[in-house]
Amino acid sequence: MATPAVTSISTGSGSGTPNAKVHQPPPRRYPVARSKSRIPCVQFLSPGRGTSISKGGSSPRPTKRILVYFVPGNPGLAGYYTPFLETLRGLLDASCPRSQSGGAGEGEAQVEFDLYAQNLLGFDDSDHQVPFGTRIPGSENGDGNGQKQESLPFSLEDQICGVWDSLGEIVKSGLEDAGTAGGVEPETNGDEDNGERQTKPKRYYYDQVILMGHSVGAYIGMEIFHRHHHQLLALSHQQTDPDPDPENHQKEVKFPFNLLAGIMLFPTIWDIAKSPNGLVFNRFIRNNAFMSNNAHKIAKWTVDWFPSWVLKSVVRNVMGFSDDGAETTTNFLTSRDGIHQALYLARDEMASITEEKWEREMWEASHDLEQDESSKVGAEGKTKLKQGGDRFFFLFGKKDHWVADKTRDAFIEKRRQEHGDKGRVRVLVDETGGVGGEKAGIPHAFCIHHSEVVAEKVKTWIDEVVASL
Repeated sequence: MATPAVTSISTGSGSGTPNAKVHQPPPRRYPVARSKSRIPCVQFLSPGRGTSISKGGSSPRPTKRILVYFVPGNPGLAGYYTPFLETLRGLLDASCPRSQSGGAGEGEAQVEFDLYAQNLLGFDDSDHQVPFGTRIPGSENGDGNGQKQESLPFSLEDQICGVWDSLGEIVKSGLEDAGTAGGVEPETNGDEDNGERQTKPKRYYYDQVILMGHSVGAYIGMEIFHRHHHQLLALSHQQTDPDPDPENHQKEVKFPFNLLAGIMLFPTIWDIAKSPNGLVFNRFIRNNAFMSNNAHKIAKWTVDWFPSWVLKSVVRNVMGFSDDGAETTTNFLTSRDGIHQALYLARDEMASITEEKWEREMWEASHDLEQDESSKVGAEGKTKLKQGGDRFFFLFGKKDHWVADKTRDAFIEKRRQEHGDKGRVRVLVDETGGVGGEKAGIPHAFCIHHSEVVAEKVKTWIDEVVASL
């Protein structure tokens, strides 16, 4: 299948070192253990996973493990993206010359990719114990007025924190393969303490991360980059100017995961409320007091009138969804809290995704980290920032009902004006309308019918990123 015709611009690189500071997100609304729960996910692991990892110096070439972490849009259901990720997995396996078969050139690093997508918080009833909208047991006096606190759906900030936690955890320990954690291989230091050998992690499981996002997942992804940028600036500052006060040592910044590139698909990262669908949502739901409080109840009451097989049949035969898409949608509609979570998050998106808030330096910086071997374990080694190729890749729709044309064009122009044409950001606008039978081009919800064509475009970007390593 041909890749989408696109119009592209490249924007440039520069330098800048704002005062180092650590982003401190608000306290998590969810228990720390939540990130370790079995939140529904989709993962496609490298077919030769682990076989080419050097053990005892037996491999002539090093291996890079790259995690491709995908953040879904709203509804935040990873199941919608199974065809997309499965296609991308096949494309990577078919053409990557740096495979376990030994096809890489002498001295060239082999590369393994693992693909992973996880539900956003709140879209599966099993990831929160108390149903949304009910009083939390034992929370008397929780609001200071003697009233029990009400369990609320997860906000946009909660989702960002959830992805940050999940990503950091997976990068350190790896994904599970057939029930066995990929994990960090331990090594012994030869010392004994009370008869037990001491062990320490050899390295993080994944060397680098390519972070992908769709729709609001792109906004979440950019926020991860923003916070990651400040964490690394703080880490670099900490190494060059350590705090002599021992009381501050506990505040030292830990080495974060290594973000190699960001690929954002049909991104809603600016002024979503000004989009055609955003204007409608604001008018009839967000700015209507009755509907704002009751839209989820009305929607849930309506779908509950129909058996699940009827809903599935309508989604598949009337709306034209695939079997997998129809199954995912039906499970979402019939879940206890899915609709409530989706509408709550949408309201928060309208309020939070406004003008761009990310500093110029984040767009221009390259945080492809250059480390010595001792730093593989975390914050122990020294970290040096170095320049690289394009870091961000954006695919916009020509006519996207969740992204106003003026907003998209302003985003492109701002990248051009601020960064020039030296290459740090790639922006593509789909131009397939009227080509090959695609009357309206690739839609915002590309994962329903256009997974293959988008996967092919993403594959070319991943090839470019890996080629620059």
